[in-house]
Amino acid sequence: MALIAMCLVSASMFASTTQQYALGKATASTTINANVNPFSAGKDCGVDMKFSTGEREHYFPQTTGRYHIIDGPELPQGEKYVWTFEVLATGYWPGQTGFVYGVAGYPLASDTFHQLGKQANEWGYRGRNGQTLVNSVATNVGGIVNQVGDQVRMEMDTVENTLNVYIKRKTETEFTLQGSRPTLASVVPGGGQVIRPAVAGICYQPCGIKFVE
Repeated sequence: MALIAMCLVSASMFASTTQQYALGKATASTTINANVNPFSAGKDCGVDMKFSTGEREHYFPQTTGRYHIIDGPELPQGEKYVWTFEVLATGYWPGQTGFVYGVAGYPLASDTFHQLGKQANEWGYRGRNGQTLVNSVATNVGGIVNQVGDQVRMEMDTVENTLNVYIKRKTETEFTLQGSRPTLASVVPGGGQVIRPAVAGICYQPCGIKFVE
């Protein structure tokens, strides 16, 4: 069964907790945390949320001492997308205890081993310390999200070129926006690039991530 990126298609009142999502060609009503702003989309996005490996789960290489980046599907311009990652395993490299979640312009500006957000046209959120990372500049904006069962929700607006990051730890019931709205602005790929979800990890023992919605 395909796991389709949610495209919000209702421009209902901001106080409402019920939004309409386009799930492929079907539409479903879903209740979410009221602090998640509704926004509208022009058409069903129909983007199947898998990693470039063709799988919904990804385990990073072990014992290399290097960051590896895995990407998801292309997010065509003119739409607004929502997806969620969940932590599966936490064999992080010592001192690098968390994944870096975000988006990047593909093809990447550099194919060297690096942390997401260290190169041009990459926008990352560090799970180990709640910092955003853009052009190698780290900014404290939010909280730690690095345990099994913790989730990171991302709202990518390719119309306004913004990315909002929400976290929900395993012990919590609601997603909370990290930083001010938007978490990251000016999310614009370079010439000839397309935007894709991306996650970076550096692992000593098994550590993995998955798309959950």
